[in-house]
Amino acid sequence: MWNPPVKPWHRLRRPTLAAIATVVLASGPLNRHVLADKSSSPGHSRLAAEACQFEKSNLPRESQDEGCALLPPLLVRARESVHAASTPTETLNRMNRFFFEQEGFQVTYDLDSAEHLFLDGVLSGKKGYCVGLATVYLALAEELGLPIHAVATPKHVFLRWDDGKLRQNIELFQKGREVPDENYIREQKIPQESVQRGVFLANLTRKEFLGFVYQNRGVLESQQGNFEASGRNYRRALHLNGKLAAAYYNRGNDALKQNRYRKAIRDYTRALNLYPTDVWALKNRGLAWKGLGETEKAEEDWKRAREIEPGVGVPE
Repeated sequence: MWNPPVKPWHRLRRPTLAAIATVVLASGPLNRHVLADKSSSPGHSRLAAEACQFEKSNLPRESQDEGCALLPPLLVRARESVHAASTPTETLNRMNRFFFEQEGFQVTYDLDSAEHLFLDGVLSGKKGYCVGLATVYLALAEELGLPIHAVATPKHVFLRWDDGKLRQNIELFQKGREVPDENYIREQKIPQESVQRGVFLANLTRKEFLGFVYQNRGVLESQQGNFEASGRNYRRALHLNGKLAAAYYNRGNDALKQNRYRKAIRDYTRALNLYPTDVWALKNRGLAWKGLGETEKAEEDWKRAREIEPGVGVPE
């Protein structure tokens, strides 16, 4: 049987320089007391506390040994780098230089390694894909009291500074460079319906962001055929973030691989309710309909997929 692809939040096609808008940002005074009131030792980040509790057995030994013990000294260095900033824009610029230049955190497109997803591994190897890098950056921001949020698109997670006055996206795959929402909408063909409902491009709570970590852990289990474990992770992800379309999609894939066609159809339909132009969900739901002998419904889904993306191949 044709194997439908999984959907971790992972990569974004790099926008051309011409497509990236030059944004002049007005900046107000930074609330310095937010930084000053924090203890010099970490321990305030709920995100870090939960992210450090993920199972470590599938991480390399060195990551298990070092792991989250690297976070406290990293925080001390981050605070030293940003404490003298006088505006939000300067604070964000200092934070980006600290993270990418001084500390050398790097992007990877290797989606098959837990080391690049979980906080322990990213801290140890200084490398991660978008969810892994965002976890470290957000943990530091939470400790420092910075108004930085995770933001999702259909294929990617980036960050955003939003204090009610300054709203600036932080593209981790471009060393924190500003990329406007319109670029993501255009390049990923994000439907306005999904944006208006807060499925994509909304500021995520820490709880909602943790849903993405569980969702990606589910993908790692799915790739190994551990469907019971992946199912637990997808359920946890959806409990934390009920608008996580990819968790429904990937759970549907698990069901499809096991010929559980009705369950696959239910999950693909839930994914499409959140993200109605998801071509892969339409194609795969068509496969599930075909598995049930409902060829007319399968053709309807595949026709819709071709309307959204002309020339798209339909699986046999």
